[in-house]
Amino acid sequence: MRATGTAIVDTGFDGGVYPNLQLLKFFENLEPLSVEKLGTTSEEIVDCEVYTVNGTLISVDGSLEINLGEVKTYIPVDPAYIGEETLIGREILNKLKTILDGVNTELSPHV
Repeated sequence: MRATGTAIVDTGFDGGVYPNLQLLKFFENLEPLSVEKLGTTSEEIVDCEVYTVNGTLISVDGSLEINLGEVKTYIPVDPAYIGEETLIGREILNKLKTILDGVNTELSPHV
């Protein structure tokens, strides 16, 4: 099964993927590997089920695909913490050459 969508780069998130509501359907009927606690910017602690998926980044125009290998996905146990946007964090960014320039972000394979 393959799930696709856009994501926001969140340099303050240590994990790989923090999904939105639409992406949760991909994880239905799967067993989490573990449950971990994540801290938020408001100093709250969020319990998350952790899943591992094979990740790929694809450019908007489809001209570039970057295979990320296994990536951890953190799904909050409490639905109140599931937002409208999917976030990708430093677990993914650390695998890439990343250039942050305001609203423009350039990601490419680690060279």
